[in-house]
Amino acid sequence: MADKPVILVVDDEDDIRDVVKEFIQMETDCIVETACNGREALTILSGVSGPCLVLLDMMMPIMDGKEVLDAMRQNDRLAAIPVVVVSASHDGPAEGAVRFIRKPVSFNALIALVKEFVAMAQAASQGAEEQSEASDTPGDGI
Repeated sequence: MADKPVILVVDDEDDIRDVVKEFIQMETDCIVETACNGREALTILSGVSGPCLVLLDMMMPIMDGKEVLDAMRQNDRLAAIPVVVVSASHDGPAEGAVRFIRKPVSFNALIALVKEFVAMAQAASQGAEEQSEASDTPGDGI
């Protein structure tokens, strides 16, 4: 994966978005995009090529986390992006989310999670590149 991994942080609270973005950027080699509601998140996701993780709050104005998850599941490209719900008000994993983290968030746990998903995305990307290279290699003519 030649490009830096992209993480999308979606939360309606400015302070939370900013702190999470800054912390992830300090501790990883990721590009962090942010959105203040679900509609903005979907707009960003439609233009970003291959984010490896979305950190999604559930309670937001305009479009909440459940609506974002529903919209992502209806789009083949977006449905493949792992979503971790990060919320104080939700009781557990939402349909379409791969994990749930309760606020307040332990930053050490958050960074470990981000690194885990970045590593999985890099491994998948490397596997796809190797597969492509293998199919481009001429056979022995048999």
